[in-house]
Amino acid sequence: RPDIGTLRVATITPGAIFGEMAVLTGAPRSADIQARTSLACLALDATALARLERDDPPAAAALLRAIARQIDSNLRMANTTIASLQR
Repeated sequence: RPDIGTLRVATITPGAIFGEMAVLTGAPRSADIQARTSLACLALDATALARLERDDPPAAAALLRAIARQIDSNLRMANTTIASLQR
């Protein structure tokens, strides 16, 4: 059984979103991320999200839909991981 502290839950691909729950709730992130290769990330904090919602509601809605899809994917992966640990 892998050590829960270092368990790889997911591998993210280009265009993926991470840290989305923290932006939406203001709570600390629920997990850490570690890059295996060089990468470029774009950051969006709660203030910038609020500004986007004010200045460009259609873009904000599209972003929130992408975040919802990411949360759905994360939950499904977590459920699969939990099920595999219970075996």
